[in-house]
Amino acid sequence: MKKCFVILIFVLFINLTLSSCKSFFEGDDKLANRKMEEILNVIQPGKEKELKALFSADIAMNLNEGVEELMNYYKGSYQNFERVGGPNVSDSFSYGKGKKTINTSFLVSTNIEQYCVYFKWCIEDDFDKQNIGVRSLYIIRSLDNPHFQKFVYWGDGSGSEGIYVGKPYAGTYLEDLISCTYDQNQEQFISLFSQNAIAFQADFMDNVSTLFSMYDGKYDNIYKKSVTTFSSEHTKGYDISYHLYRLEERIPYVDCICLRWCTDSEDPNNLGALSFYFKKADSNISMEDFYWGDGNWLSGIHIDVQQNPS
Repeated sequence: MKKCFVILIFVLFINLTLSSCKSFFEGDDKLANRKMEEILNVIQPGKEKELKALFSADIAMNLNEGVEELMNYYKGSYQNFERVGGPNVSDSFSYGKGKKTINTSFLVSTNIEQYCVYFKWCIEDDFDKQNIGVRSLYIIRSLDNPHFQKFVYWGDGSGSEGIYVGKPYAGTYLEDLISCTYDQNQEQFISLFSQNAIAFQADFMDNVSTLFSMYDGKYDNIYKKSVTTFSSEHTKGYDISYHLYRLEERIPYVDCICLRWCTDSEDPNNLGALSFYFKKADSNISMEDFYWGDGNWLSGIHIDVQQNPS
């Protein structure tokens, strides 16, 4: 009798262990696929609570607007999905405690549309259980994603957490301006700026000409880049910073460029590029810090402005 009792306890222990370590045995790729299916099954009218329940507790409490936008944006019921990026796993272990996060990108087809979907999911966090759950969910129609044919979709690049719909990788806005200088297309370059930015700066057109005479947009690589979000009472969008690596006659140069781009505003004349800073390579440029101009984000185009040390 005692022997049977010991065997029963052992079997129960094994079952509980296998259940609690499912993520270890199942594999990260299968885990990511399963989580994607769970998400898609609840992006349906009437399942708003189920969708929020998949997110970590600290994120879910601020999701009402994001859930509503997602329900309005996503059309149809999914037919199939394909994992096209990841899972990229970040894990750590210290003093008997662990944390594990997965980043994954999918291509999802419904009976109506095709979407690029990226999510960040915290699987384990022994340091703070409130973090466990989906932390970021980005979705964009493939037709609206300017880099769809070239790159895997990883959200807008800002690292923001929550639900975001229809947001391409924000670096696209800066790269479009760089492409215009490469092609020497001043007309297209100007068209990307907000009407208010053009009107605000009296010498805007002169600055465009000066910029094009200094910089043809050619660069060998992006040395360093950052994408963050900004928001004020009436506008929101992205702040983008690139260090552009140039190799001329075997001598490396790093030019700096940053952009504030407005994606949403009560005033439609604010939409587009608000502020553009360009700094030619010199010995005062720090390769360790992102370039954000003078930090004032003045409207218009600003050339050879030193980095604000603060």
